[in-house]
Amino acid sequence: MPIISATGKGRLYIGQLEDKGPAKCLGRTVRVYTDPLTKCITKLFGCSVQVDIGGKSRCVNKNSLIKHLQSLELAPECVAKMQEVGYDALIAQNECSPLQGAQNFGDSLPEAKRCRITRRMCKALLANDTEAVKRYIRKGASCDGEFYVGPTSSSFDVYFDKSQLERELQASYACFSCYGYTPLAMAAQKGNLPLAQFIADTKGGVTDSDKRQTFSWENISFGYPSAPYWRCRERTEQKVKLTASRVSLV
Repeated sequence: MPIISATGKGRLYIGQLEDKGPAKCLGRTVRVYTDPLTKCITKLFGCSVQVDIGGKSRCVNKNSLIKHLQSLELAPECVAKMQEVGYDALIAQNECSPLQGAQNFGDSLPEAKRCRITRRMCKALLANDTEAVKRYIRKGASCDGEFYVGPTSSSFDVYFDKSQLERELQASYACFSCYGYTPLAMAAQKGNLPLAQFIADTKGGVTDSDKRQTFSWENISFGYPSAPYWRCRERTEQKVKLTASRVSLV
């Protein structure tokens, strides 16, 4: 199966894509170098090696890479072979796979890294781009959290902090509505049944908390703009209804 990788906090996270659902972690993380000067110095002293991993050339610590290979039950001598054929080919040749019960790739990533992947997934959801959403989920995007959009979601602006979105809208509107979605709820609003089924499967079929929320605000300052006062006049909620033939919000 294809290999994916991501960097964060000086570590390289390696995963293997599954036929369905998110990728799984493949072995332990590896120390990685991204700064050009550090790469040069570590290569000069033989501390690092350049290896193609998941379609990207990575400069990694040699000892850390050996420990990663040992976590996959491969011998340290495989480093030389890996530099010749690449990481992906070596893994395929030795039929390495994630251990039983291995952590989801996304769960291992640093929070900031996973947040960026999840933001891209949310934008793909707004565009109803099924394949892009699936790709980001496999790479670690979260399917459980809520994201928020304003009254014109065509701009594809995505917020994870509802209060930040509301403050920005209050500066431009006298009254407005904003919306909160879980990824499955957005797929339901788009009427995208295959994508909704994929997300539900990724979540293990647990969809009780998936919903669309509407928050309607109005300015009731009574002509005193220097002291604005806002009131949430209405808050509504719609749950996801998913069957074998249809997905909707009810």
